[in-house]
Amino acid sequence: MEYNHSVNQRTEQKNMVSQDMQFHMKVLYMSSMELSAFLREEFTSNPVLDMEEPSSEDPSIIDWNELKALARNEEQKAERIAGSVTDDYVSPFEFISRDKTLTDYLIEQLGMMDLPEELIKVCEYIIFSLDGRGYFLESVKESSEILGVDAALFASGLEIVRNLEPIGIGWPDIYETLIYQLKKKEVLTKNHIELIRKYLPEVAIGNYRKIEMKMALSEETLISLVDDIKEIEPVPSRGFADNNTKNHVIPDLRIQIVGEELQITMSAMKVPKIRISNEIKVLAKEDHPELEEYLNEKLQEAMKLLRSIEMRKSTLEKVAEFVMTHQKDYLMGKSAFLNPLSMKSVAEELEVHESTISRTVREKYLCTPRGTIALKSLFSGTHASDGSELAPDYIRNVIKQIVEMEDKEHPLSDQKIAEILNEKGIEISRRTVAKYREAAGIPSTKIRKRR
Repeated sequence: MEYNHSVNQRTEQKNMVSQDMQFHMKVLYMSSMELSAFLREEFTSNPVLDMEEPSSEDPSIIDWNELKALARNEEQKAERIAGSVTDDYVSPFEFISRDKTLTDYLIEQLGMMDLPEELIKVCEYIIFSLDGRGYFLESVKESSEILGVDAALFASGLEIVRNLEPIGIGWPDIYETLIYQLKKKEVLTKNHIELIRKYLPEVAIGNYRKIEMKMALSEETLISLVDDIKEIEPVPSRGFADNNTKNHVIPDLRIQIVGEELQITMSAMKVPKIRISNEIKVLAKEDHPELEEYLNEKLQEAMKLLRSIEMRKSTLEKVAEFVMTHQKDYLMGKSAFLNPLSMKSVAEELEVHESTISRTVREKYLCTPRGTIALKSLFSGTHASDGSELAPDYIRNVIKQIVEMEDKEHPLSDQKIAEILNEKGIEISRRTVAKYREAAGIPSTKIRKRR
């Protein structure tokens, strides 16, 4: 009996740690606006909490609740004006209330499913971990370890998410999401799989002749395969509102130049302050067993919320401070370019999982001497031949220098520029060169050529 009791106790403790971790990760993932809305919901549902609304006025911050209320008033006003609108009239404000993120849509579907609570938590974790395209980039093994659940259970949750709408959600890359969608349409063949896995870049640029030769296909067969691929969606999140489009950007942190150094502080965010109610503390001392039990339960929920808010603040400060130090010259205006920096290297330095860094920088913004910027924008990731990472603006700068030195009567093609960069130890393809060249405002070879 003692053995069984000990085992049950350890299992309960593990489940509590797992649930707390899921909650912490959920709060860490939130943007300032999402956190603000979440705290207001928690306040209304938990009598143990007191909430203090932010007091500072900032006309640059839009209160979307007020704007939605205005939208409703505008529509009601329009309906009252007889003959002034037609039956087809749609107020432009209506589109505000119709905005729905992919996360919203997936959580709604999950709520309609009859699943065990532990499996729901896994699915929620996965949904909140999807990147902007709707891909799930993390490994099942590492994610299950973070949550403290069995890898098989996590894999079951991932399968559930992948079966939600829109089709193609939750796969690790464009290749897998395309293959899955063709499978769901019941048209998938071995030729589709080979075409997608080996020749998708060639499909993108229309190099069909090369594919026909490599795969030994007729032109008619290849075109049929390509048509199947073109009918499906490579970016499952397309068409859903981005979290940024729903809310005005609110900086989480402020970076200022103080002398020759940078100083970072939490900004005066438009986020309510949450604390334990003093009145509830007094009420909890009264001799009412049922009330005491209820308040204790709510108190535990409140304490978990407060710990999660503090964890979010602490993790965000640590990550931002490390990034700020690494990109000091750029932020102070001494350099026009970022230093190479990856989320993996930050995770290793701070001794946390890379997914924690990904969640921390998601939808977080900094007010800096260079303006308000996304924390994520201070990371970079093009590889050099030695395995190090190079910042995109560094690559663009090198391409500019190469173009400036070219023979204007015989300008360099993107392929030639790629070869020169490879000789310099920068691993890059022709297509990537074209992308960077266009981003830098450099015209094509044909336009650059002097006649």
